[in-house]
Amino acid sequence: HVVSSESALASNCYYVQIATMGNIKNIENLLVKYSKYPISLIPAGKNYRVLVGPLSVDEYGAVLAKFKDAGFKDAFVRKR
Repeated sequence: HVVSSESALASNCYYVQIATMGNIKNIENLLVKYSKYPISLIPAGKNYRVLVGPLSVDEYGAVLAKFKDAGFKDAFVRKR
């Protein structure tokens, strides 16, 4: 889902940022492919930051590894 800004995300949680994307078709494809994950889109200029979460401290490591293995080599963890 699209949120207005980072401040709209749940606090004291972890998120894995997997990409910054501008192509809506690519974003839609990603949302379908990974529909079992809670994905948030944050507007960033003409693009969207793609975050998976909120995640607990016990979850984010496995989720980060999953997306890195899936080709999102620059994915990283953010704490909100």
